[in-house]
Amino acid sequence: MRKYYIASHGKLASGMVSAVEMITGSSKGLVSYDLSEYKLPDAIYDVMYKEINENPNDEYIIFTDLLGGSVHNSLLCLCNNKDVYLISGMNLGMILEVILNDNCCDISELIDKSIQSSAKNTFMLNHERVKGMSEGIKEGFE
Repeated sequence: MRKYYIASHGKLASGMVSAVEMITGSSKGLVSYDLSEYKLPDAIYDVMYKEINENPNDEYIIFTDLLGGSVHNSLLCLCNNKDVYLISGMNLGMILEVILNDNCCDISELIDKSIQSSAKNTFMLNHERVKGMSEGIKEGFE
């Protein structure tokens, strides 16, 4: 069985689960671990470590908010288990891509693909860029 965990600073993790529920109609089995509730990253680690050890035949996909952040660093040791995948720098698109396609292929490939997609879909717009885009659109219709 595959299990999905989201762990973050503040209440970002529960917010991500809420957003997934809003978009998909269910939480897709996501469990959130907000640092604001657990107070210490090691408390989140302890809960996950116990779960992983009690269910050694399961796979665990863990999303965290910040590479090198305290939550990520605490959970990194869980990767000593071959069935744990830790993804940092999460965003909603990445989580949706993984959970909605988890039967499509090898999980490592799917995670890598979601990270690549996330990078392609991250960009900055400002007045000049939007102006340039709209001028290009206008030219296409003339």
